[in-house]
Amino acid sequence: MKQYAVVGHPLEHSLSPALFSAEFKQLCLDSSYVKEDVLTSELSAVIKKVRQDVYAGLSITVPYKTDVLQYLDRLSPEAMTIGAVNCVYKQDGVVYGENTDWVGFKKALAEHTDLKGKSVLIYGAGGAARACLFALSDFKKNVSLTNRSKDKGVRLAEEYGVKFVEKTKLQNCDIFINATSSGLATSVEPIISEADLANTTLVFDLLYGETLLTKTAHKLGIETVDGKKMLLYQAERQFELFTGQKAPIEAMGKALSL
Repeated sequence: MKQYAVVGHPLEHSLSPALFSAEFKQLCLDSSYVKEDVLTSELSAVIKKVRQDVYAGLSITVPYKTDVLQYLDRLSPEAMTIGAVNCVYKQDGVVYGENTDWVGFKKALAEHTDLKGKSVLIYGAGGAARACLFALSDFKKNVSLTNRSKDKGVRLAEEYGVKFVEKTKLQNCDIFINATSSGLATSVEPIISEADLANTTLVFDLLYGETLLTKTAHKLGIETVDGKKMLLYQAERQFELFTGQKAPIEAMGKALSL
C-alpha cells in the first residue's frame, strides 16, 4: 500500500485526507492518506520518510511551504520562481518540490470573475501569497499587497513588482484576497474593515468554510469564493503528480461538498 500525508501545523481543519481518500476509493487504488502534524524541528525527518519510501508523496501546508525548500533536491520552475512548495514527491531517487497552489488559485478565481481592468488586493506575505502573485503576474499593474509585517510585505511586493499598501491606509479594491492563516484561530479580529470593502465585488478567502471574512462579505452583499475551490484544483494537480493518473474531479468535489 502506498501512503501519503499532509504536513503542517495545526491540521485539525485539514480536509485533505477526506479529499485524497475519495480519489483513491474512486479509482480503486491501494493507497492511504494521513495527517503529519509536526513542529519545525521535525520537518526534515518527515521529508526523510519520502527518501525512505515510507511516504510516496506529501502535501505541504502552513506554515512550512517555504521552510521545506532546504530539504528538497530539486524544484519545478514554478516552485523555484514562487519560492514555496506545497507538494513533495520522489522520482528516480530525486525528491522534488512542486507548487500547485497557483494553479488551484487561478482556476478557482477564473470561475468567478474576469480580471481585466479590476483592482486586486492581496493580504499576506507567505507561501500562499507568493502563489497568488505568481498566478496574477499578467495583471500585476492592478495588484496591490498588504501585510501585518510591513518589512516582509514590502520585500515581497518589490520582488513581484506590485504596489505595497499599509494596513492603516487600505484602498478600496474590486477583489480582496486573504492569503494568510488569520481565521484559523477561534477568536480573531477582522483582517479588513467593512469600510475598506465598500467597493469590493469579490472576496476570496483561501481558508475554507465560512470565516469571519466571508461572513462580513455576505453581510455586505459581496460575492465570495470558498477556499475549498482552490483546495480542489490544487489537489487535482497533486494527484496527477503523485499517481500519474487523471484525478476524479467529480468525486473530489463531492468529498468537499462542492
